[in-house]
Amino acid sequence: FDSNQSNITLKALNVTELAAGSAWQLPVENLYLGVNLKMLTGSAAYYKVNIFKENTKGDNFSDMISKNTKQSTQPGLDVGLLYDKRASRLKSKFGLMIKNLNRPKFDMPDIAKKDGVNEIYLDPQVRAGAAYFPLNFLSVSTDLDLIKSQTLVPGYENQTFALGTELNLVNRKWFNLALRLGLMKNIARTENYVYTGGIGLNLLHLVLDLSGAYDPVQTKINSTDSVPSNGHAAVSISLYF
Repeated sequence: FDSNQSNITLKALNVTELAAGSAWQLPVENLYLGVNLKMLTGSAAYYKVNIFKENTKGDNFSDMISKNTKQSTQPGLDVGLLYDKRASRLKSKFGLMIKNLNRPKFDMPDIAKKDGVNEIYLDPQVRAGAAYFPLNFLSVSTDLDLIKSQTLVPGYENQTFALGTELNLVNRKWFNLALRLGLMKNIARTENYVYTGGIGLNLLHLVLDLSGAYDPVQTKINSTDSVPSNGHAAVSISLYF
């Protein structure tokens, strides 16, 4: 066992975005260009333990992760196109977005650099979508990653397909309350559908979005307890001028 290098390695990145964006109508009718300029603050974490040489418990593992982090700030750029045909017989909108076009990079902590891991990147994401509005208070939309994205897990790729609907419970120019339901799937792998939901609140120029996702398939963490295999939650606050 002295020469066995089997290990558990955790590489993680938590990113907070502060964005300012604008859109312009192009010479083509109903075609718009949008740009987001972002300030990204990333906290990168790294920890590696040799399972045959080190005696590390779960509590110690969490403590080491919290100590071996490094924070850095980078600019980000998103670019998108919107073709708005909602006023026509199509009653639809079509979009194309490239997120993190400049491939922002973040510094890794010193313990990672000793293993030759100096930086961690947010690769560009190309996504296309369409929305159909059968009624002025109801829409059905779908979107898809056009390319596979690498994740922090080596060999694990992500390409998300999503389908959902939005119902405007209150639909006023100055106040809007929307209920959203849907599902999504990583089509790059044979995984289950994940169910999604959210609430959107638009009050004058303030927009608040709450969203979450839940995988009904459970994963055992010990002999008696299980947790959802996949899930996440997000909060977005925006001001429109």
